[in-house]
Amino acid sequence: MAYAMTNKMDLFKEHQHGMADIEDSSPPTIDAEKERALETLLKTVSDLGKSVDQIQKCTEGIYQKHCVLLATYDNSAAKQETERLMGVVKNLSHKVHTGLKDMKQSLEQAHSGTMSETDLRVVNAQYVTLSYRFSEVMTSYNEIQEEYREKNKERIQRQLHCAGKEVGSEELDVMIESNDTAALTEGLLGTVNIQGEVESRYQAILELEQNINELRDMFLDLAMLVDEQNDTIDRVSTYIDGAADYVAAAEQKMREAVKYKQSKPCVIS
Repeated sequence: MAYAMTNKMDLFKEHQHGMADIEDSSPPTIDAEKERALETLLKTVSDLGKSVDQIQKCTEGIYQKHCVLLATYDNSAAKQETERLMGVVKNLSHKVHTGLKDMKQSLEQAHSGTMSETDLRVVNAQYVTLSYRFSEVMTSYNEIQEEYREKNKERIQRQLHCAGKEVGSEELDVMIESNDTAALTEGLLGTVNIQGEVESRYQAILELEQNINELRDMFLDLAMLVDEQNDTIDRVSTYIDGAADYVAAAEQKMREAVKYKQSKPCVIS
């Protein structure tokens, strides 16, 4: 499914570039108001795209800090940098989410005649592409957070095992959900290092879940947004497939015409 969607997105982007080339070669036919509307939307796409780039960069940085913290749980510098990057992602993701919703509304209003049909199709194509890219970046962010959570759970269980305390994965989940630190560290007195690591990783899990919960509504909206765009992607894919079939048929006819001409020698009277 992911591979098929990637192919569709590639086709969609090629179609988008093709439309842009056509538009560039056409003489200007829009008035000042339509031109301003187009420039505003294109600038919005550019600004939001830069924010998505920054989110992706922060996500990569968070992953690197996670690797450090999994190896050394008490690295305060790595913790502070992780918290800072998570804060940046939170702020930028809300900015992009709000910007996409506003852009969608602007595109709906543009159907009333504030933009030419060609410009509207081009900007809408960029909006769909940006929506998918934002969704992919945020999905990646969510995945590395979930992975970090699971690895912290594994290390908590390992430390508890070393202290002679066996706690299953489901039991640990219950302790985390109930915020029951006492039950988790019970019987670990005298094992200062183990208790310190268990408490630190437990706190890291709680902070992760808080961060994910703060973004939950946005993820739901993104899922709905991407689902709405599937029809558009499918329509463009169908159009491109049809165009490709037409070009192939035309090439075949051209080859047949050349072959026919070569088989008929030219007679000069």
